[in-house]
Amino acid sequence: MHEFEGLLFSDPAKMASAFYVPALESDLRRIRSDFATPEHINDDPQTAPSKRIVRLLPEYDKVTAGNLAALSVGIEAIKRECQHFKQWFDWLSRAQPNGFNVERDRPSLEGAARSCPGGPLRKVIRSGHVGRPLAVA
Repeated sequence: MHEFEGLLFSDPAKMASAFYVPALESDLRRIRSDFATPEHINDDPQTAPSKRIVRLLPEYDKVTAGNLAALSVGIEAIKRECQHFKQWFDWLSRAQPNGFNVERDRPSLEGAARSCPGGPLRKVIRSGHVGRPLAVA
């Protein structure tokens, strides 16, 4: 696993929904069905997961859309579909003295925006693009 976008293929329906382009679901499912797991989608630099997404959705932005899709797909679906990721995640969880709680420790979208004033996420929130189709934005 080299690109986090591979993990997003754990749930193509939620991925398409997070991109606000539900019509992409069938294309995303087709890509996912060609591989044993989402972690295997990274088979060539020219066909890396992000490149596959950009071919379907040229407006794709790794920072904003990628994070929104990751939040939509959710950690449980990713752990269920991606065993290498699950092993790594579980190892990190055991390494935390108080445990790692995704819900408690995940920053909110607004919190993430405050932590990078003027950054791309802040601009998206300020411009009102959150909740609107990427293709229209």
